[in-house]
Amino acid sequence: MKKRNSAGFTLLEMLVVMVIVAGLSAGGHTQWMRWQQQQRLVQSINLLRAFLMAWRDDANWNNQDVRLYIHHENSLWCISTTEHIHGGCASSPRQVYTPVTPEIQLVSMTDGLGFYGARNTARTGRITVRSPAGEGQLIVSAWGRIRVCLPGDTSCE
Repeated sequence: MKKRNSAGFTLLEMLVVMVIVAGLSAGGHTQWMRWQQQQRLVQSINLLRAFLMAWRDDANWNNQDVRLYIHHENSLWCISTTEHIHGGCASSPRQVYTPVTPEIQLVSMTDGLGFYGARNTARTGRITVRSPAGEGQLIVSAWGRIRVCLPGDTSCE
């Protein structure tokens, strides 16, 4: 009998490796997409918090009351400091908050939510937004503290 030297891999071995690599790639892609959705939710909530904090500080500095209003345009939404906005949600970026991406949806906002500069206080309430990554909340206390609650945060329940 002649001894054969095998220099390489068999077709079966190559197919097994290809199936393993394809499975790991599919799982990695799914996790990557989920991570991106979570980051967009966190970014949107943090930008909304910055918007609220700027108006809270402005109300205190100018000793004025600032109330927040929800506006809907088709499938988009925004929050502004005026009851009627000219130019829609795409108008003045200082007075209007619009979400980072259309996948961020407004679930609810407490009616009458706002800040009172005379006493540096606020109307208590919450703003809840949702994305494919889950729901996040901004909770406003009576003293104007704005707290962020993200999906999986057990301290907010």
